[in-house]
This record gives sequence, structure tokens and C-alpha cells, in this order.
Amino acid sequence: MKRRLTVEARRAEIIEITRRRIAEEGAAGLSLREVARWCDMSAPGLTHHFPTLRDLMDEVLAQRDAEDLRGIQALARADDDHLTLRRLADASVQYYVERPEETRHFDTLEAEAMSPAHPAHAYFAAIDSHTRGLGLTLAREEYEDPETVIAVLKVVVDGLRKRWVLLPENADLWGDWVRIRDTVFAGFTPLPDKASETP
Repeated sequence: MKRRLTVEARRAEIIEITRRRIAEEGAAGLSLREVARWCDMSAPGLTHHFPTLRDLMDEVLAQRDAEDLRGIQALARADDDHLTLRRLADASVQYYVERPEETRHFDTLEAEAMSPAHPAHAYFAAIDSHTRGLGLTLAREEYEDPETVIAVLKVVVDGLRKRWVLLPENADLWGDWVRIRDTVFAGFTPLPDKASETP
């Protein structure tokens, strides 16, 4: 006998199962029919909750981003509650290093979503069209030209993560970040009242 769940509980279950499968196995060949099978549902039953794969992917990715941000903030504040952009950047890299397979699978998904036909394309395009909030807020508090600061950090970290995806046996995401971060942050101009502060 199938369990009877509320609409909200069923949606949450579908999102969680989909995210877990992507984290463990990747998103290659993902379809609503496949998701329905994972969730022990009919395809029409699944489309009642998520009419398209894009609808489902939007929810899965938004949930993951929100959860990741909470985890990254917790790491960044673990030793000092005073949050800085450098601590946030360190925590971001550390967080994903601790989740290697999930990170590689979702990074691969993001790379594949560069194609406009991909169901996750709109989500990632929207994320890239505006800088993620907390990082930009900290950059505005600490540095001149904060938009450029965030753009440079994104290019650097994205490049390191891409190398990690392509060369998992040879790349050391944390080690590579530690080797380059001082040079990266030295290129940013602190605001006058922040120039003497340490990260």
C-alpha cells in the first residue's frame, strides 16, 4: 500500500530523492520518467507536482544552494563570528572539498547547463546574472570595486573547480586555493578604514 503524503511532503520527497541521486550518480540521462521511477510514482503523478524537468531542477538546485550557503557560513564562523570575504571564500572551498563526489557531479551538471537547451540552463544563467548576495555584501564592506572583486573570485574558484572535475586524481582543490589566495586578495584594494585589518 502506497503512503499517503501531503502535497508539500511529496514535493519535498521528490526534490530530496532527485538531489541525492544526482549527488551520488550524476545527472546524465536525467528525465521525469526516471525520477518517477526513483520515487515509485507514475510519470503523470510526478508531472502533477513538477510539470517539466526544468521546474524540478530549479527546486533541486535552489534547495542545494540554500543548504550549501548555511553550511559555508557555519564553517566561516566556526573560529570567529566576525565574517569576512576571505573567511567566506576559504569556507566555500573547504565545504566543497569535504563533499568531493557531490561537488563534482553538480559542477558537471553546471557545465552541461551552458547549453540553452539544458533544463538547468535558466537557473544557472539567473545565478550568474547577479552576484550571490552574501559575498557581494562583504565585498562592499571591505573593498573598492566590489563587483570586480567578486567576479575575480568567481573566475578563480570556478577555474579550480573545473580542473578538479576534469582531473580528480591530480587536482588538489584546497591546496591549489591555499597557494593562490594570498596573491588573489593582494590584488584587491581595501576600503580606507579596512586597509590595516587582517583577514
